[in-house]
Amino acid sequence: MLTWLPRNVGGPACFGLWVGHDNACGDREIEIAGVQGRSGALARLLGQRMPASQFPPPALTRAEPIGGPVLTFVLPVTSPGSDWGLLAINGRVESQMTSSREKYHHWAALLAVALDQERLVEGLRAEATALRLSASTEHQLADEVRVQEERYAYLTRAAQDGTWDWDVSAGSVYFSPQWKQALGYDEADIGSSPAEWLDRVHPDDRRGLSALIAAQLGGARSPLECEHRVRAASGEYRWMKCRAVTVFDDAGCPSRLVGALVDVTPRKAEELALSRGALRDPQTGLATRALFLDRLGVAVARSHRSEPFDSAVVLLRTVAEGPAADPGARPPRDLVALLRRATPDGDSAARLAENEFALLLGAGFPGGPTSVGKVVAALRTGPRPVAIGVLESLRAADDAGDALLAAGLQLQRDQAEVARHVAASRPASSVLVNE
Repeated sequence: MLTWLPRNVGGPACFGLWVGHDNACGDREIEIAGVQGRSGALARLLGQRMPASQFPPPALTRAEPIGGPVLTFVLPVTSPGSDWGLLAINGRVESQMTSSREKYHHWAALLAVALDQERLVEGLRAEATALRLSASTEHQLADEVRVQEERYAYLTRAAQDGTWDWDVSAGSVYFSPQWKQALGYDEADIGSSPAEWLDRVHPDDRRGLSALIAAQLGGARSPLECEHRVRAASGEYRWMKCRAVTVFDDAGCPSRLVGALVDVTPRKAEELALSRGALRDPQTGLATRALFLDRLGVAVARSHRSEPFDSAVVLLRTVAEGPAADPGARPPRDLVALLRRATPDGDSAARLAENEFALLLGAGFPGGPTSVGKVVAALRTGPRPVAIGVLESLRAADDAGDALLAAGLQLQRDQAEVARHVAASRPASSVLVNE
């Protein structure tokens, strides 16, 4: 670092750079960064640190004389914008010069300028390297974004999903062409307002969807997922499955909702058909055994909890009048209509088996209290002989199965009696044929 010093005008030299900060005693450390001289002791000083009060080191001040009076000049290596350290030079006293320190100050100033320039060059190199890395990173990110956008576009097109992007702060929504096509609309038919979607939602589904969206805008972290109906261009409602995630800004506030709408109308139609088949008897439209038992269980539990509430169970089984009766025939319409009139709510009349029916009657159901006796009397005068079993109170039953069993015992007794009555009322010729 000090090889540029003139050898014919200066003796051994030593340059120390400031390191760290002032210690508790105000004595800052200095590190030997450059030496010049033939002494091996000087060369061994490189990299050593010492307090500024011990600079210059003894290896310099005790160096061999260079002829004539010798002084050790200690000079600050500074510039207007920096303070690098100290420069120590052994030099002769020159009587011809006004100041013996002038040239040494000049060398110290040159050294400070050189160090400033070196630092500036290193800074420029570092900035250039950082800029190259930044540019490379930006190019890579741009390529990745482009690839992701292309992949997203291909996947969306392949899946036929109607994607949408709701900018919460701007209050606008981007609806993809697939979103519009799924509902039969052209590109120009749908704008960017959220109302383009929400106003087309079925009235029965609008409140639930609005609540889910409000939860997302309120900061919910779980994804939005629901099924709802949306009015298509033809005027019909299509079942759409909606999935969406919320994007939060740096402050943790929702900034965007991004999601997709998928037409699930065919699958929903199948589900509804299966549901209707599982809950309704296809021949009569009455509740199935599964639905009736569920409703009966609710009634039993409620009769245990609420003193004023109670219900009755009526079992009904048609009795064949002769050999011409067809076990697989559709139940008479008059009988089905009578069962419906007895239970206006529609879920308390059920077909339990091919020729067996049930009614759940009493307070707490639509239509108000029902007289069990009147219903039984009406069933007795129906289109064909029937056996009837009645459980007038559910309070003694443990559950739905227990209630049904108790009514079934009454039904068995009544069926035997009705069968004897039917047999007794047959013409003699019919009895002889059967025997």
